[in-house]
Amino acid sequence: MTKAIPLSAEFQDLSSLQRLALRFDRADRNRFLDRMARLDAKRDDRAPASALRSDAALLQEGQALEQAWRVEVQAFIVMKRRATPETAAALREARAATGLIVRRIEASLAATAEGFKVKARAASWRRHGEPACAAARA
Repeated sequence: MTKAIPLSAEFQDLSSLQRLALRFDRADRNRFLDRMARLDAKRDDRAPASALRSDAALLQEGQALEQAWRVEVQAFIVMKRRATPETAAALREARAATGLIVRRIEASLAATAEGFKVKARAASWRRHGEPACAAARA
């Protein structure tokens, strides 16, 4: 069973599109695709060297953050096992050292994806390693 579909008065027939499609034969299509491939090959998606240089210090701070965080976690484990004033003081010192690095990272600007990863890692330290979605639920 077929049913007639009412058409708007502004509807135009598709004959002009069909004629265009017929003219866009395989040779034209292949030339178009070859041209697009050449344009894609010329595109340089790498970050500019100046951006990499500007993020070099930030990336070094990221490495320092990872090392300081490891020391902090180790100090935390020792403090939990021994629970003495000395281990608690060592944990506070480790946290303070990591906090200095995090403040330097937060104050710097990122220009590359790697730089933004370092900044995200510093933000994660601020939330005690919890992801942002878990911090929002709390």
